Amino acid sequence: MIRRQAAWAERWYSYLLVPAIIVAIAIGIFAVNAPTAAMVLAFLPVWLLLATKPPTAWIASALIVAVVFRGLVGLELVPGYVQYVHIPLAWGALFIALVRGRPHSGLARRSTIWLGALGLAVLASALINESEALRGPAYFAVLAEPFAIVCALLIVPPTRKERTFLIRICVLLIAVQVPLAYFQAVTLGLGDAVQGTLYGSGVGAHAVGALIILGAFWYLARTRRVLSPIAVATLAAMAGVLVVSDAKQVAFALPAALIGQRFLSGLSVAIGFIALVLISVIVYFAPANSQYAVPYIGRALSGDTGKVAAARLIWRDASVDLGTFVFGQGPAETVSRTAYQTVETEAEEGSPLRMLGLQPAQTAIDAEDVAAAEVRASGRSAYQEPFNLASFDSGTSSGVGLFGDLGLLGFIAYSGLFMTVFLNLRQRRSGEALAAASGFAMLLVLGFIHDWLEVPAFTLLLGTLAGLALTDARAEVAASVASGGRPDLSREVP
Repeated sequence: MIRRQAAWAERWYSYLLVPAIIVAIAIGIFAVNAPTAAMVLAFLPVWLLLATKPPTAWIASALIVAVVFRGLVGLELVPGYVQYVHIPLAWGALFIALVRGRPHSGLARRSTIWLGALGLAVLASALINESEALRGPAYFAVLAEPFAIVCALLIVPPTRKERTFLIRICVLLIAVQVPLAYFQAVTLGLGDAVQGTLYGSGVGAHAVGALIILGAFWYLARTRRVLSPIAVATLAAMAGVLVVSDAKQVAFALPAALIGQRFLSGLSVAIGFIALVLISVIVYFAPANSQYAVPYIGRALSGDTGKVAAARLIWRDASVDLGTFVFGQGPAETVSRTAYQTVETEAEEGSPLRMLGLQPAQTAIDAEDVAAAEVRASGRSAYQEPFNLASFDSGTSSGVGLFGDLGLLGFIAYSGLFMTVFLNLRQRRSGEALAAASGFAMLLVLGFIHDWLEVPAFTLLLGTLAGLALTDARAEVAASVASGGRPDLSREVP
């Protein structure tokens, strides 16, 4: 019997050996000629596994990809396109949530409606401007990605175990940045070389600073003794990353975090103090800064910057045509981050939009030329070539790009979605709510300074913290609190 089974197995092995070799060779050739499709097939078992999991599993995976995989690409450990897998993961979370539940709460319904309105604005802009078929979906997927996470969590609120899991993922992704940033500062030097796990990213130095300062706000809200030696040392270490990375954009946006606080409290005072100290250090004392910030502020106040020149170009194009003013020039066509990723530059090599075969955004090229001409006329910057300008001078701006791409209709839809989430966060009194509200308040400024509305490492973390805060049944509503103080976690909000 055993011999008969062995003979049967050997016979089938010999039958299958040749086809298996042929299939293996075919897969190898397929991977060389179509690496993107091959990677999709390689991830297929992962997608099938995630299909059985709750939205929190998808969100955690998207967070890890957005924050960690950029560095792995920079170290050439994984293919470049793998860093963009967070996009289908984030939207997969919303899809799974819609399949498993419905937006029953008022906030979930309002957020989902505004998300749909933004999608319709993108569709209208794409149809009127006769954009490429994939251009609108690609822009919408990137721009609305953090709100897809918020809606997913609102539709299917996480269990206590899932909430703990997501919080631990967020804490770990923030905490690992601090020692890594200081290690990079010592070994690679100060400034742009300090990028944490976002190594190789064009905005890595600023984004890692934003991640850590968001963690500082979160820690500040959750610690019981703000002035204890441990708390002071922890906050100083986290805030110091902004100095060694020379994250000027984040430092200048810090005062906006106060908008995220509904009541004047000790936390507000602490945030204001941190902002004041960091801005002073960045402006006057940071070795990597070379006192670049003060001259730029003067140029910005006089309107003598490349970014202002690019914004004027977008406004001029919109003001001369009613259709362009209302519906924009088309998704990813002006100065949004997504538009810039369609242009063939060294910085955007390997961009997913380039891989989709989208045509370069001509308005982005024109805006960058105008910005470079403005910088050269001022003669105050070492970076004077298009697509190689300093971030303050580059024409890139998510806020301006939102209006340029989608017009007034898209700007209103995005603002409605943004403010729905932000205003509800300000009513919650939990550590996650304070951190998320502070981050969204900073995003109001950062979104116009550069392309921050489309920086996934920052926005996905914001979306996750916001979703956790808005689904925390134990958090008190600030409107029911007459004064400051710690929330009573024994109470529940209906």
